[in-house]
This record gives sequence, structure tokens and C-alpha cells, in this order.
Amino acid sequence: MYRELGHFIVLIEEGSVTRAAARLGLTQPALTKSLRRLEDHLGFQLVERGPRGVELTEEGRSVFSHAKRVDAEMRHLELDARAVGLNRRKSLRIGASPSWSVGCVPELVQRLAATDMDLSVSVHVDLEARLVRLLADGEIDIALCNTDIDPGDSRVTGDALVHVEVRLAGRIGHPLLGAPLGDLSGVFACDWIDYHDALDQPAWGGGDIRSRVRGKIVKTSSWLNALLIAARTDGLLPLPTNVSHFLPAVGLTFIDGVSPLATFNAGIWRRDSFAMTKTGRAISIIARELMRSVHRTDTSFSRP
Repeated sequence: MYRELGHFIVLIEEGSVTRAAARLGLTQPALTKSLRRLEDHLGFQLVERGPRGVELTEEGRSVFSHAKRVDAEMRHLELDARAVGLNRRKSLRIGASPSWSVGCVPELVQRLAATDMDLSVSVHVDLEARLVRLLADGEIDIALCNTDIDPGDSRVTGDALVHVEVRLAGRIGHPLLGAPLGDLSGVFACDWIDYHDALDQPAWGGGDIRSRVRGKIVKTSSWLNALLIAARTDGLLPLPTNVSHFLPAVGLTFIDGVSPLATFNAGIWRRDSFAMTKTGRAISIIARELMRSVHRTDTSFSRP
């Protein structure tokens, strides 16, 4: 049924039997028969003809989503199989959130280059929620992001590598810098910047923090905007400490004397199909050791 699934994908992408048949190099009757075989095999109708071409049924929408993931997996399997058979370089597609892309991807790529694995590595930087979708769809092989995000797909597994400390950042010259904060009452009296709903993340203990803030909470969907807002105001920003190298550039510093507000697991989400290969296991080991070495040796900020 893989061939029929491929025909079905092209039909939906083109939105027309005529265009899809031309793209596939098939006659229209042959494409129609392929679709009927798939529908007979599944036991329900996938598409309907509408005024603007073919349209998915409710069942068809679900099948189309699965078909796209199957197609991505099969294409990657074929590429790996050809690489093994012809001794060509294997490709590794890394996805990383902005902070991880700066914090550990460069060294990870260097370590991969120093191994005896013949790899062609590409890096895609994106928001974490988008990375999880790309991972589930088979568009990337491994993703560096925070493990408090549920991948929501049985083919994606998580491997927590380190605990990342969440601390408060404030503008240089903030009234609370260097002050003995005691029970942190002064902290919660200030305004806070909440980026990408960070204060709603259970792993950060955000719900408890949000309930204690007596200042106003400024929400933003971008962590870069959050840094700029914090640099211009007396607002406080909770940040994972692996973004510490961004702070001086935007006029921020972690506030001295503030105990860690929370910790969360930082790790690698990866596709089972890739992680179970010899290359996938080797990459996971390298990445794990890299993160552990950063955890042990980085003294520019404290960790629990």
C-alpha cells in the first residue's frame, strides 16, 4: 500500500486528479484506481470531489497526516539504505531551539566531525513546539530542546540529559541587583516578563510563581523580545542559565543572591527509527557526554 499512499499524498497536494496524474506520470484512470484500492484496503472513503477539486473527508484528513509521516520515514530509510550500500555519507538533520543552537550545537557538530562516522550534518533552528512537529513528521532526525514539551507521538522518545537551572535576569542597574533578598518578597513585588508562556510550564513551577507575583506580568511570544523588554525596564525575566552568554549583549545580568526558582530537564528528543540505528546510538552517546561535560565544567553560572 506504500505506492498507493504516495499517490494519495500527491493527489491531495495537487488538489486535482489531472495535475496529480501528470506529476506522477500516470493516466487519470490509473490514479483513480490506485485511490480506490487504498480506500478499499482501509474500508472508508478518503476524498470527495468538490467545486475546487478533490477534498479530504474527515477520515481522509487523519490518513493524510499519517501518510505524510510514513512517506518521510520511508524516504529517510531509502537514503540510509543507499548510503550503506554505496558507502556514501549519511545525513543527520539536527533541530535546535535558539538557545541550544548557540549553547551546544557548534561543539556537538565539532565532536561529530572528530569521530570516524562519515556524516553530512545540517542544523535547523526553530521554536521548540515546531521542532517537535518536525520530529514527529520525520523532517529532522534529532532535536535539542526542553523535555517538558510532550512530543505527543509514539515514534518520538525523550532522553533527559541534565537539569537546567531557571534563574532571574534583570537589567544591569536593576534596584534588586546585589540586594539581600531573603524570602524573595522583593522579587515578587516587581514586574515580570513571561515569554512563550514560560510561567505556565509545570517543569518551571510557573503556576506557583505566577500566583505570587504582585507586579504586572508582561507576556511576549518571543524570548528575544523578552530580553529586550527586560533590558529596558525593571521587569524580571526567568531564564534557563544556558542563555547566560546572551545577557551582556542586551544589558542584562542574572541577579546575584537569587536562589534557583526551578529546574527542568533539558535533553534530546529523537525519532525511534533513527535512534535505533548504529549511527543514531553513537550520536546520542556523543550528545549525552557533551551535555554532561558542560554540566560538570561550566563555572560561569551555578547549577544544582
